[in-house]
Amino acid sequence: MSFNPEELAASFRKMRKSLKAAQSDLSPEDVHRFRTNASRLETLIDSLELNARPSGKRLRRMIASHRKKAGKVRDMDVQIGLAASLASHGEEEAGLVQLLAHMGERREKFARRLSSTLEKDWKYSRRALKRKEEYIQKHLVRAKRQGEIEEQAWEKKREENVLELAKLLANGPKLNAGNLHAFRLQVKQLSNLLKLEKQPGPGLLDMLTAAKDAVGEWHDWLSLKDIANKLLDRRPSVLRQKINSLVKCKLAHALLVAGNLRKRCLGMVI
Repeated sequence: MSFNPEELAASFRKMRKSLKAAQSDLSPEDVHRFRTNASRLETLIDSLELNARPSGKRLRRMIASHRKKAGKVRDMDVQIGLAASLASHGEEEAGLVQLLAHMGERREKFARRLSSTLEKDWKYSRRALKRKEEYIQKHLVRAKRQGEIEEQAWEKKREENVLELAKLLANGPKLNAGNLHAFRLQVKQLSNLLKLEKQPGPGLLDMLTAAKDAVGEWHDWLSLKDIANKLLDRRPSVLRQKINSLVKCKLAHALLVAGNLRKRCLGMVI
């Protein structure tokens, strides 16, 4: 494994750009990009201990708050898309319209909250991200002058976290619907750290992405099922039956893909 500190600095720069885009436009694409960059930056800050100082801790808390609010907007975008896809299957129109209208209202509410938070924290967030990027860039220069001692320290922390996450993924309890979402969070963390390599192995990254996407898709359908069960009449309906069927299908696929990834991770630690 070979550390790429330039990619670490770029992560802060990407976050600043996505912050600017999200503040001016909360389109599904911008919200997704913002949430992804925030999630990745949280992992990097924690793993490389860039939150040791009070300023770093404040920035980390702020990013987490923004990411959680963006996550609620993103969840609605995804579930609206899933529900809309059922229209092509001739599902009952009244229930589907009610479901889409409800999620549209929730999306607007969550988007207002996110917009308000970003507006309040805008100036500080941009400055803090810029300062942290400059701090990393200075360390790169210093590392070259001091025989790359600073860079090696960051690489050691990253390698330790990579191996620890690989062990957790390989040796965890049997995967089921109860722990699959937590497994996905660890997959995302490992993927974020591996992307800091100068030449990340494409095979493993592809498997991590496939597992993350498969589990995420199951979880999105499961969330849609919960909303539909609470909102719609509890009497049997084609719409709810279709959603239930898809939840079971997506769960089976997610378990299969996650199981294959677990075998690959086991090979990393034995």
